[in-house]
Amino acid sequence: MEQFGRLEDAVRTLKEAGNNSYYASPIPNDVDEMVGAIVVTYTSMPSEERARLISECGGGEADILMIYARRMAALAVRANNPELVSRGLIALVIEDARFDYRDTLVALTLLHHSARKLKAEPGELFTNAAETASPKTAELILRFARSPSGLWWMGHREVITSSGFDYYNWLSVQPSVGLRGRISVLLLNSVLDALAWILSRIRKRT
Repeated sequence: MEQFGRLEDAVRTLKEAGNNSYYASPIPNDVDEMVGAIVVTYTSMPSEERARLISECGGGEADILMIYARRMAALAVRANNPELVSRGLIALVIEDARFDYRDTLVALTLLHHSARKLKAEPGELFTNAAETASPKTAELILRFARSPSGLWWMGHREVITSSGFDYYNWLSVQPSVGLRGRISVLLLNSVLDALAWILSRIRKRT
C-alpha cells in the first residue's frame, strides 16, 4: 500500500533520529509533512483500506502518530489553522489507542484545548474524526468530546517558546520532583488557571 509505504518512510526517518528527537524537533519538520500526507489521504480512502492501514501501523508507526497529534495541537495555534487539529485527530484515529488509552486522552486534551483557542467547534471536529475511527477509538473520542478533561488536569500548561506557542508537560520534565511536589505544582496550576479564567471574564465585562 502506497500510503503505508510513506508511513514506513516516516518511521525510518524517525528511527534514525530517535523518538525523543522527533518530539522535541522544530515544528513542522519533514516527518510532520510525511505523516500529514498520510493523514490527509486516509480521510478519502474506502473503509476497507482505512481498516487495513490501521492494522498495519505497529509500535513504531503508532509512536509517530501519537507524537504527530501532539505536535499538531501546538502548530494549529501557531498557524491559526483548525484544520491541523483535525489532522491531529485523524492521526489518533489511525493510531487506534494501540497501547495506553491514557496517552490518547492527553493528546485529545491538547487538541480540544487548541480548537477552543481557535474558536473552532471541538464537538464537530471530534465527531467528524470519530466517523472514520474503529468502534473502540470512536467511543473514546466521542466520550471525551462530551466530557473533556482540563489542560491542567493532564499535567500541561500553555507556554510561549522562541518558536511560538506550545504545551508544557510539567509531569514528564520534572522527574526529580516527588509526589508531594507534584501535587503542590498541580494545585498551583489549578489556582493559576482559575485566576486566568476570572481575569478573562473581567476583561470581557470591561
